[in-house]
Amino acid sequence: LVNAYVIHRPLPRERVRFDTGSGEYVHQHTATVQARSSQWKTPRYASCRERSQSKQDRGCTMAQPRIEVQIGDITAADTEAIVNAANNRLFMGSGVAGAIKRAGGEEIEREAVAQGPIAVGEAVVTGAGRLPHKAVIHAAAMGYDEHGRMIPATRETVYAATRAALARCQERQLRSVAFPALGTGVGGLDLDTCAQAMVQAVRDHAASGAQFPERVVFVLRNEEAAQPFRRAALA
Repeated sequence: LVNAYVIHRPLPRERVRFDTGSGEYVHQHTATVQARSSQWKTPRYASCRERSQSKQDRGCTMAQPRIEVQIGDITAADTEAIVNAANNRLFMGSGVAGAIKRAGGEEIEREAVAQGPIAVGEAVVTGAGRLPHKAVIHAAAMGYDEHGRMIPATRETVYAATRAALARCQERQLRSVAFPALGTGVGGLDLDTCAQAMVQAVRDHAASGAQFPERVVFVLRNEEAAQPFRRAALA
């Protein structure tokens, strides 16, 4: 059973992840492993290990993808695919969509729009243009009706869009994927509800027997946005 929740804390020129199995902080850039004192190991981390052991005791062999929470630019994520916070018409305006289009090129938007419109809660895949990724997955957690009225994001649409994006990873055997906080921009959903829905979608995707992705990264714009995802991953 693989069930390691990974939390990145800002450090100069290196990232740190906490491995709940070993109880160690791993400095990824320097490839050194340093055990920290017990004051860093909160009951939440201990409870994660206990829940993993409990699943093993019940004979559960399901593999959970590694979950990471990072602060930064999703277009720079070191994953095979990145997810665009799309609308159901798939045009790429501001926010995450605009950043992806600027970095990867307008061909990403043209390829996406050619596949739309789609239902809110669905996802389609395009190439990544100038970006170093294998694919961009456009997950629509909100959208517009035939009269141009906005269909706001909800817990249900964010959950469905996340599951759809993960299904596209499974279909293409993409080992890693980076997500933004779906539905929290124009869609209007609060970060806590978004984080809970997205993390639950990752867990349910794994519970369905899917083998891909093996690693899921939530990339947020700042520490305030990252905190709800950390709480959800450790719940």
